[in-house]
Amino acid sequence: MKRPTHEDADLEPAGASQRPRRRRLSLAAALLLGFGGLMLIALGSVSWVTLKLATDNTKELVLARTEQSLEDLEWRIRRHLKPAENIVDFTAAQVARGSLNLEDETATEDFLRGVFAGAPQIRGAALLLGSGRTLAIANYSDRLEVLGGGWQEQPESAAALGAGRLPESSSRYLVTWVKALRQPHVVVQAPLRGDGETLGVVVAVVSISALSEFVSELSDDPEVGIFVLHGRDSVLAHPSLAGGVRGVSESKPLPKLGEVQDAVLADIWLPDGYEMNWLLAGSDLDGREVETSQGERIFVYREFQGPTQTPWIVGVHLPASDARVPFRRLIDAAFVSLGILIAAMGLAIVFGRAVSRPVQRIARAARAIGRLDLAAAPLLPGSPFKELDQAANAYNAMLGGLRLFETYVPRSLVMRLMLSGEAATRSEERPVTVLFTDIVGFTTVCEKLDATQVADFLNRHFGLLAGCIEAEGGTVDKYIGDSVMAFWGAPDDQPDQAERACRAAVAIAQAVYLENKQRGRAGRPRVRLRIGIQSGSVLVGNIGAPGRINYTLVGDAVNVAQRLESLGHELGEERQDCKILISGSTAAQLGSEFQLSDLGQHTIRGRAGQLDILQLLEYEPGEDQAAR
Repeated sequence: MKRPTHEDADLEPAGASQRPRRRRLSLAAALLLGFGGLMLIALGSVSWVTLKLATDNTKELVLARTEQSLEDLEWRIRRHLKPAENIVDFTAAQVARGSLNLEDETATEDFLRGVFAGAPQIRGAALLLGSGRTLAIANYSDRLEVLGGGWQEQPESAAALGAGRLPESSSRYLVTWVKALRQPHVVVQAPLRGDGETLGVVVAVVSISALSEFVSELSDDPEVGIFVLHGRDSVLAHPSLAGGVRGVSESKPLPKLGEVQDAVLADIWLPDGYEMNWLLAGSDLDGREVETSQGERIFVYREFQGPTQTPWIVGVHLPASDARVPFRRLIDAAFVSLGILIAAMGLAIVFGRAVSRPVQRIARAARAIGRLDLAAAPLLPGSPFKELDQAANAYNAMLGGLRLFETYVPRSLVMRLMLSGEAATRSEERPVTVLFTDIVGFTTVCEKLDATQVADFLNRHFGLLAGCIEAEGGTVDKYIGDSVMAFWGAPDDQPDQAERACRAAVAIAQAVYLENKQRGRAGRPRVRLRIGIQSGSVLVGNIGAPGRINYTLVGDAVNVAQRLESLGHELGEERQDCKILISGSTAAQLGSEFQLSDLGQHTIRGRAGQLDILQLLEYEPGEDQAAR
């Protein structure tokens, strides 16, 4: 098993390596995803819903206003023409019931005069009878004039009034040129029937210029144009026609698109325009955006079946920039929302880092403690967050306690126990190799030192020995006066435990030799050391009272190792400053690289029988051990 080192990044309990490692999300990423994600969802949802509602509301408002304007225009046009339709229908009904005697010219003339009292927009009315007799009344600007005679002798009048043939429907509208008035008019006519036969036609005439005057009253914005088309090419009503229609005749009763004082309207059907489905979808309006001679314009219109057989088109045109103003505001609002969202995400990142940094410091410090590398574990600063500040204070207190505790418990043992798990602390019998050291003449060495100097000397000495022991994977079990007890083979299995112990002993001898050279130059007495090593089975585990437990060894091998160290003052030859005695059971596990001197069999105090004892002289590693 690999022995733990300071380089081990993290410690895991026994069996953890069998569990699949899951990818862990960092706290900073979690906070960013958490706070940022929630903000993104919340603000994004609110912004999207708000902009969606605002867009829909703006679109609906623009459509509603446009639809309302066109519906109002259409309704007013019909209302403007309705009196003429009512008059001809009423006259036809009166004739059909016999309430109006067409033979009584005086009564009929009075009836026609009464027409103008309720409908001043009607420019004229006439009865064209099948007998060829005509009774008409014309509304000039300054007078009413009754016209009589036979319409058969006046074919131009008959054509102008649309009486060339009798209509089959109850009423019918015509747009035609009225020669007597020298203007195009909308003519409403209805058949006169009585006693089961057709008697003639009643007609009423509405001026187109009056209709244009009415349209001009609706147009209060010079940038917005209102129009009524008769078909796609002829203009029926337009503010510029309010004072009269020019350039028209009997052969061309209505002006064309380019013949009114509206250069924009002439471009309504340009082929490079495109339909405005983005705005008008879901409505009964049509629209086009056209690059006209006056700039980019939007035409919104509705085609409806007017009173004539040719469809009428009512519409408006306005600068495209005006129509886009509400949507530009929405775009500005969208950018503001995006800016707020970015700012919120930035705040989430700042806040996430403010929270995650102290937690990351705690995590790094905890990993150092997990490695028992207390020297690398820093003290943590305070935090503005209450819980994190409490955690930092608790950690600092724990670190102080662990640093104090580290002086009493072997770190290497704790690390191996952490790696091996709780099962390793249960008492069990297992083979180990035990090493004991002792300073020869300790009293003489320290006789001129005060208590503090003695403590400093021992601490330096024990640090030197512990470094050599731990370098070979050994565990310092305890310090007994000026002696050290260490072992190999627990809690980890170490098949080469005897070799490790002997290499550690040779390393200690070399370290003591170098230390004595420095002491000699300083005029201090040399330190001489005895080491005893024994391999055998012992009881290993947690031993002690419930409130004071040690992980230690109990058994014959411990006693023999200590006795071997004591025999050092009687057996073996002096070599430099350290004498190492080992048992035959330990020597049997060593390779040829170790140089041994057989000291024979000897009786050990407190143990029956004799024990093979050898002195470890040198250690000459081969190439593979040297490389290692």
